[in-house]
Amino acid sequence: MIAILRYAFLKNLRDGSLAAFLLGPIIMLTAPLLGVAAFTKGLVVYPLSIDAHLTPARSAAEMAPVTVFIAALFAALAGFWSFRGEIISRSMGSFVLAVKPVKIQIASTLFGAAAGFAGYILTSVSLFTLMAALPPHPVHLITDAAILCLFGAASGSVAVILSSEPWAIAPLFLFGMVVIPWLAKMRGAAPELIGLVLSIICVAVSAFFLERRCAT
Repeated sequence: MIAILRYAFLKNLRDGSLAAFLLGPIIMLTAPLLGVAAFTKGLVVYPLSIDAHLTPARSAAEMAPVTVFIAALFAALAGFWSFRGEIISRSMGSFVLAVKPVKIQIASTLFGAAAGFAGYILTSVSLFTLMAALPPHPVHLITDAAILCLFGAASGSVAVILSSEPWAIAPLFLFGMVVIPWLAKMRGAAPELIGLVLSIICVAVSAFFLERRCAT
């Protein structure tokens, strides 16, 4: 599995995908912040906020769930894209001959989750630098981001097995818009446990279909 993770890292690093997974969330969230500051105040005034009437601390609290959602979305993109080329060319069959399909899907999920979570950390640091404020309960947010990135990456791994066309990621986005707010409303450890269970189910389902796909 370590070799597969290394292959995924080097492959996505070489084709520029990894940079997109890491920098995409930063650009999506910091560019509007800079734009709002420039248009509402005429110039960039530090610290920044998403609205002229909100304090930086309130802005950080408002942007916290959006940051988690975007990170989970990019984790899904990374899980979808990591081995998409191999699935299209059917060279994934050579992987299956050497490694069990479930290990391939675990590696794909871990890579996607790591890329999404790294993007989340970099985006959070960038927002903190611009707004000079932390959102409430940062440790809880980091835990939620890690679990949701894992779930997002696992979902992306399922999607690419079922259809390698780029449009297949659209249902994941719609699904995330429903599931993530639903999980966010729960209290206690329930959201994290549900996210882990759903991730395991996604890995099992994707491994099952990967084995069937490579057998045909």
